[in-house]
Amino acid sequence: MRFAASRIATLGPAQPPRLRAYETVHTLIGIEYFTHERLNAICAKRQGKAMPLSQYTERVAVGDPSYRSYLRARACQRLINGWARELHLEITPAPILPQWLPNRFDLAHRRATGLTLIDIAREGREAAFTAGVIGSLSSPASRSLVSDIDRQLAEAGFSAWGAGAEITHLDGRLVYTLRRLGREKGILPDENEDADTAEAALHYLEWVYRTGLQHFGYTFDAATEILLAHQFADRLDDILGLRAAS
Repeated sequence: MRFAASRIATLGPAQPPRLRAYETVHTLIGIEYFTHERLNAICAKRQGKAMPLSQYTERVAVGDPSYRSYLRARACQRLINGWARELHLEITPAPILPQWLPNRFDLAHRRATGLTLIDIAREGREAAFTAGVIGSLSSPASRSLVSDIDRQLAEAGFSAWGAGAEITHLDGRLVYTLRRLGREKGILPDENEDADTAEAALHYLEWVYRTGLQHFGYTFDAATEILLAHQFADRLDDILGLRAAS
């Protein structure tokens, strides 16, 4: 309490954040509440009719192999961004890629998929931050290891599709960055994680995925993550098709 009081006296009164209108509303409502309300209130078009996005999430089979690569990529991105911020790394975000700029999505697309400006802006910032973390931790010495991881991932057919690939660029750089940050935070599955090999890095990635983000203090709604991927790819009907086929 004394420390907080001294800081307030030093810094002066806090200035209100300067946010655009929709960002202010989003901040006041809260992410979890906003997401819940969005799923129930915003409708996506299908065959000329409107369907609440919540009905799509009800049809998502989280354990379906079709979603595995995407969910693993999203889990990696969550941890890379979270751990980089926890470690107070000085990261310069990479330029936002063209596919994340709002003007790429016209009104018809947003109406059809239920995306909002908040969704687009948030995902663009997170993707740029992830790219910045990867760039800051890469080095010439790591290139051979990254190339080896890339090769093994390709041989295993381990790749993200569609929006998943755009969001996280699931490749050796992502795996290498996640493991390096985890080692800096002392988060290791066992005492054998010191080996700097592709096998060790892939083993670490699999351990993180099996353990789950909740273990590391992060929330992760798999059904919502899958829905968001299909919204950006404009392939919501795929969810219904996958469930019908199964």
